[in-house]
Amino acid sequence: MGTFKLRMWFLVLVGLIGLVLVINFLPAYSDQGAVEWPVNRTIIPVLVFYLFFWLAGTGIFTLLLLWFQGKIRDEREVADRVLLCLRQGALLSLMLVILLLMQSFRVLVWWDGLLAMGAVLMVELYFLSR
Repeated sequence: MGTFKLRMWFLVLVGLIGLVLVINFLPAYSDQGAVEWPVNRTIIPVLVFYLFFWLAGTGIFTLLLLWFQGKIRDEREVADRVLLCLRQGALLSLMLVILLLMQSFRVLVWWDGLLAMGAVLMVELYFLSR
């Protein structure tokens, strides 16, 4: 098995594990909008939830970006862009986690979302310009 396919299976595994762990924490949200965590009411379960949400998002966004790259490029060029897609997937997932955190603190408005998108875009442009 080539290294490209091995990397793809690793990304699928990371995305699925993160997705399973996020689904595990979903019953913590009740209908009243208050978060009732199944473990102690400390910050650790919240951090674990957002960490696994970030991992799941990274895997899913990376696979989607690689799939889009595969549609417009040949396999050799896509294999060279795996790390680029991984970085972009991680940044998109980070933006999603930031927006979710802002929503959980009830401070998310449309211009805050645009600021988060702009910050992620600036980080990506920094990496592309190096």
